[in-house]
Amino acid sequence: MPGRLEGKIALVSGSTQGFGRGIMETFIREGAVVLGMDLQATDGPVDGYPEHQAYQIKANVAVL
Repeated sequence: MPGRLEGKIALVSGSTQGFGRGIMETFIREGAVVLGMDLQATDGPVDGYPEHQAYQIKANVAVL
C-alpha cells in the first residue's frame, strides 16, 4: 500500500535534529522524496535511506 505522500517532494528545514528530523523521517516513511536543509547538515544522502529518497544539504534557509 503506497504512503500518503507517494509521488510528492518535500523540503524540510532543521532536518538534522528535533522536530525537523522527525518530520523528515515521517515524510520518508510515507513515501515522499525529501530534501533536508540544516546549518549542521553534511551534503549527501541521509544515513539509512536510499539516496533517491532522502538527501541533505547544508543551508541557511533564512537567506534563501
